[in-house]
Amino acid sequence: MADLHPVVAALAHRTKVLGLSNQQLALRIGVSKTCVKRWLSGDNIPCFGPAVRWAQVVGLRLAAVDGNEVWAEGMGILSSLAEFRRRRGIRQGQVARVRDIAQASISRLEHSHARGLDPFLVSVDDQLAALDLRLVVLAERGRNAA
Repeated sequence: MADLHPVVAALAHRTKVLGLSNQQLALRIGVSKTCVKRWLSGDNIPCFGPAVRWAQVVGLRLAAVDGNEVWAEGMGILSSLAEFRRRRGIRQGQVARVRDIAQASISRLEHSHARGLDPFLVSVDDQLAALDLRLVVLAERGRNAA
């Protein structure tokens, strides 16, 4: 079994605590049972949208944070990537150099929500890290975390 991404590990833990089967989880997220099995084994990492839905299904939420300040949650993270970069005063080219990828990839990621694309969870996490932000799993408001 491969190491799980920290977000996937937190979601997997909560799923286990709740006693949800792979089939139940898959149906609630809207993916195949095989997808869930591969995520839980570490063979694959989910795209961002299914990860957000998974968090919601198990009573958690994904958030982009700076220290203790939540900048955005759920799909709002994806639609705010360009705003986060501008807020930090960083150009796309600078982020591309930090991440060692093409500037066009940064632009595609920042516009993915508007274009109806669903990037990988790890791409969003890497983008946030390049902006000195963290992708974290939080308890649903009014509930304790897993």
